[in-house]
Amino acid sequence: MKFGPVTAFMDVYQDFFAYGSGIYRHVTGLQLGEHVVRLLGWGADADGTPFWFGANSWTTEWGESGAFRILRGCSECRVEDFVYVGEADV
Repeated sequence: MKFGPVTAFMDVYQDFFAYGSGIYRHVTGLQLGEHVVRLLGWGADADGTPFWFGANSWTTEWGESGAFRILRGCSECRVEDFVYVGEADV
């Protein structure tokens, strides 16, 4: 949250491929592997559910025009466990 867009590593399950909109939570399906995404920001939906706003590399035909929201605060799919940021040394 402090350093702007970051790179995050996450587990990918079968239901992530079917994501279309809303806040993603893994519900069903096997883990198919891992994936690296960019987390660009955060927010909360109308009922107060917190989310990370991310960009995926699977074209704009997937998700919310190539973007997605994933539940924030509980490391859904381990997305909060492996976050990498670059800091400029000026």
